[in-house]
Amino acid sequence: MSTSVLLDGERGISELLKNCLKCIFDKYCTPKPSSESLDLPKDAYLSPEGLDQWAINANGEPFSKETNDELFE
Repeated sequence: MSTSVLLDGERGISELLKNCLKCIFDKYCTPKPSSESLDLPKDAYLSPEGLDQWAINANGEPFSKETNDELFE
């Protein structure tokens, strides 16, 4: 994958990457968005359960307790 897809001209996160990350967050956040739009609820967050579900879908298993502890510090 080309870095031009992930980064903008100033080496910051591209709009395409931002939209991809929003779509992923939409799938695992609490509360869930009410529509297919990229508008997240203002109080949306990634719960430990949502993070575990993402890890299972991405890696085949939830994160270890140690990894979760580090992520939520």
